[in-house]
Amino acid sequence: MEARIELARLDERIKALQREIDHTEIAGKRALEVAASELARRLDNLNHAHQQAVEVQGTYVPRETFSEVEKRVSVLELDSREQRGKMWLPMIAVATMAAAVAAAVVKFFLP
Repeated sequence: MEARIELARLDERIKALQREIDHTEIAGKRALEVAASELARRLDNLNHAHQQAVEVQGTYVPRETFSEVEKRVSVLELDSREQRGKMWLPMIAVATMAAAVAAAVVKFFLP
């Protein structure tokens, strides 16, 4: 008789442990699902942040490229200054000739 009572207690204890194991497995699966969804959310945020960083990077110019363009612009500025200086010479010559013609006309028509 005592053996049967002992077997009943053991059987009861085994069932209780089995329920704990089942609850632990369910809780573990749920925790894994929550962790997976959280990782997916964070990854989505990182992908979005990466996309934004790539878009912002597109607005910047590498230092080497900037330096090269800066040099070219400096050369073009010097060339344009030289050209402007050269353009004054013909204008001065035309103005001088116009003044000489005006003086000759005035002398011719005014006694």
